[in-house]
Amino acid sequence: HLYSIDRPPLALHSNDFVGVCIPEALKAGHTLIRGDARAKLPAVLSELGEVDMFVHDSDHSYRHMKFELGLARRHLRVPGVVISDDVDYNAAFSEFVSDEKPTASLVMVRGDTAGGCSGVGVFT
Repeated sequence: HLYSIDRPPLALHSNDFVGVCIPEALKAGHTLIRGDARAKLPAVLSELGEVDMFVHDSDHSYRHMKFELGLARRHLRVPGVVISDDVDYNAAFSEFVSDEKPTASLVMVRGDTAGGCSGVGVFT
């Protein structure tokens, strides 16, 4: 099952893009929770108990990334995986890896004309 937390749509037709990559046959296994992750994520993870995978692709501020990664780690099944986007924005992810010492970690960097950086996988 895939749980997504996202703020209410900020632009016209924003809802048209929610779950767009989920095949029609799997959409019943997706739950969208509207709201701020700081308010919603603790309850979702508490209810689930353990998760196999956690993907961070929200507020990329240091404070918020530390919050999400730390909370996700406490609920991550072993073995499990944490994936985080834009890890070059601050030191939160590298500190997470340094503190948690996962079995393996990988940072994939793909520069583009906008200066973006692609994802990261951490396996524990």
